[in-house]
Amino acid sequence: MPHRFPFGPRALTLTALALAAALAGCMTPERARRQADKAGTRIAEQARREQAGRTETFTIDRPDNRLRDRLMVGQDLPGTVTSTNITPIRAPLCLNLEQALQAGAYNDYQYQALKEALFSAALDLDLEEYAFRNSYAGILSGGYTDDRSGDEPVRGYSGNATAGIARKLQNGATLGGKLGLDLVKLLTGGGGSSLGVFFDPSISIPLLRGAGRDIVTAPMTQARQNVGYAVFAFEVYKQKYAVNVAGAYFNVIEQQQQAANAFDARQRLASNRLRAARMSEAGRMSGIQVDQARQDELRAEQGLIAARLTVDRGLDDLKTTLGLPADARIVVDTNELARLNRFAAEVSGGATNAGPAAREIGGEVGDSVRIALARRYDLMTARGRVVDAERNLRVAADQLRADLKLTGKAHIGSGRTLSTVGQDNASLDAGSGVYGAGFEADLPWDRTAERNAYRKSQIVLEQARRTLQTDEDGVKTAVRAAHRNLWAARDSCAIQARALELAQCRVTSAQLFLQAGRLEMRDLLDAQDALLSAQNDYIVAVVGYRLSGLQLRREMGVLEVSENGLWKEGTDEGQP
Repeated sequence: MPHRFPFGPRALTLTALALAAALAGCMTPERARRQADKAGTRIAEQARREQAGRTETFTIDRPDNRLRDRLMVGQDLPGTVTSTNITPIRAPLCLNLEQALQAGAYNDYQYQALKEALFSAALDLDLEEYAFRNSYAGILSGGYTDDRSGDEPVRGYSGNATAGIARKLQNGATLGGKLGLDLVKLLTGGGGSSLGVFFDPSISIPLLRGAGRDIVTAPMTQARQNVGYAVFAFEVYKQKYAVNVAGAYFNVIEQQQQAANAFDARQRLASNRLRAARMSEAGRMSGIQVDQARQDELRAEQGLIAARLTVDRGLDDLKTTLGLPADARIVVDTNELARLNRFAAEVSGGATNAGPAAREIGGEVGDSVRIALARRYDLMTARGRVVDAERNLRVAADQLRADLKLTGKAHIGSGRTLSTVGQDNASLDAGSGVYGAGFEADLPWDRTAERNAYRKSQIVLEQARRTLQTDEDGVKTAVRAAHRNLWAARDSCAIQARALELAQCRVTSAQLFLQAGRLEMRDLLDAQDALLSAQNDYIVAVVGYRLSGLQLRREMGVLEVSENGLWKEGTDEGQP
């Protein structure tokens, strides 16, 4: 007798479709990462365009062949290497300011952490938005039953598949539906089989507590705000970090120039000593003056050693700021000093309408304060926190109300178990379904937790308002101070340029008068010491003025920094 499968073609088709749907829903780790990256990147890029006007491609994946690891491998430095496909850098690396800014953007850990925080906030928003999209669920089950509790044993096997869909609307209503399929085969009592199918739709509509678009979408709105705050935090850090990198870089240039000044001073004093020795041998100078020259030469040698140590410490600080190994062999580009000198020449030369030096000077202090209040990202965050607190207060007030929901549900068709295996196969017949409607009410007799949450929300709102006022006052103070520092640094730069010219003239005159016997060695030594101080004060003033301009733009919130760490100055991007 040929074997006959217990279920018909219809049952087989439905079973195959259910199994295929179940397999298609499997999520692999690779697929999960691709989908999460796509969603997080899309939301992050959109938020950056809307909140900060950024159009660069956003990614949290750090590039291979990173500078840190290239130095680690190429210069044989101890430590952990995480990159792959590394192109080693063996010779000492020379960095200009633009390269230093880019290196910091790619290697600084906090820079990367804030990008990851933005991406995480974007994923949180994606999850909140998912609450208002269709959600699907599917369950497959099957089993074998051997029931010997009656006079005759009952043995059989069954399988069922259930697919569901649900959606929450932004007004609070919830729609749902569940489609089920049961396949039953009895192995005893004639071996009958049957197919069951059913469909259960439902709806729930809140009328009081939990109703209304503002209340229902509050978590999604907060998640969207959090993405904006992450954008603001990233932009604020980029501004501060760019200024910090510039400060560390210019600090090394300043220290190197001071070391060069100390070397030149030592050479001049060595020449003075030789000259004094010859004049003493000729009877034209006393031995005391020769000893004075020798003593100043020794002091200059000690100063040169200290200056070189300061340069080494400055380089280590710069490498740490850039996220690079402290033992990497790195030097700064000496051409940056020439750029600083050209920058300072615009100030000392009286330029007021052209060049970067002129662009550093803002307008009136009041104008700068108004710009800062409108452009500072941290103030945007503080204002957003007030809006959040106001929204949370409305949500807390809503929680004080009673629960009242309208509900509706239906059951069309029927399932099958071993006890109903003798019945005919079920079908979806809307005319023979079971339908119902009703309401659910939860009276607000006990709202102690909600009452306390409401009062605390009022306190949080007042705190947010006070914080905003405090932050605004802090910004005003910082901008006014930065404005004063900029003008003071500009004047100091011009003054030190004139002081350097006078010091150079004084040394030249002292040398001539010493040769003519009209001055003593002490006078020349004092003039040369004044020249060294003037040289050091000049480079300090130049660097201070350059940084003051950057700090003012940062305090005003107008220092635009791109994804790769470069700032815009005037109309030229990336010209530090």
